[in-house]
Amino acid sequence: MKKNHYTGVLTLEEVPRNTYSNWEDDMWIIDSKNYQPFYVVDGQQRLTTAMILIQVILEYLPDTGMLNYTSKDEIKKKFIFESRNGGISRSYLFGYEKDNPSYEYLKTSIFTEPSDTHSVAERTIYTQNLAKAKQFFKQELAALTVEQVEIVYKKPTQNLLFNIYAITNDIDVFVAFETMNSRGKPLSHLELLKNRLVFLSTKFSDAQQERDKLRTTINECWKTVYYYLGRNEDNELEDNLFLKRHCALYIMKLRELHDGSDNDNDGDSEEGDEDLQEACCVARPMAVKRMARCTTVGRS
Repeated sequence: MKKNHYTGVLTLEEVPRNTYSNWEDDMWIIDSKNYQPFYVVDGQQRLTTAMILIQVILEYLPDTGMLNYTSKDEIKKKFIFESRNGGISRSYLFGYEKDNPSYEYLKTSIFTEPSDTHSVAERTIYTQNLAKAKQFFKQELAALTVEQVEIVYKKPTQNLLFNIYAITNDIDVFVAFETMNSRGKPLSHLELLKNRLVFLSTKFSDAQQERDKLRTTINECWKTVYYYLGRNEDNELEDNLFLKRHCALYIMKLRELHDGSDNDNDGDSEEGDEDLQEACCVARPMAVKRMARCTTVGRS
């Protein structure tokens, strides 16, 4: 008997045309097939996990293999990408924007497709999580028969149920992101801080070009931070610990500037912890504190 599994709400934000009109690899399929692109506000982890599982199933099959009377190429076209007239132009049905380091990694290391730029994909904490998920699924499927893999294939493609909700213009997407991501695997304070800073950048009265530049600067800063946090695959650095140290050092520097004295406190003492609490009252978004009292895109 078929048993479906309800996986919650997928919250989406419609991508404005002036944004996706710059997506050179995707405009052909958007226009020709009347596709509507969306940002995933809440549900990215669920979708990414399902996509990685489907990709691993594809790699399990031989080139001429079939699953549930569906060819490997048909599965790839339905869930991974479509190619333009069978050529090299490909539009990925789920992924990241090109300025996100995970874009190139997802395409080349997860979907095993060739790189357009032939550049080395950046390794970050996020890309390492993608790699670990793929390795996990490969190990699990290796012990299964083709008949068992067919059963697994039905789960993400036929038995997962979602409610789809598209955010309207009267709802602030950044506030919605903070609220919705207080469940599931918790976002780190560093991730929430980035979202809050991007949100604040939209509230300034400066020219749009200045606000766009600030948002780009925030995104580039966070990309650099996560690149270094995940640079050593054998010793990943915790992002919340990084934020804690940054806050403590920042407060120490402010104190030095204020009283003209040096402070050798390393941030681990009771006094250092008080400094950290004071720092986080300034640096941590108000919405984060509200969520912490209740229970506890990053989007670029």
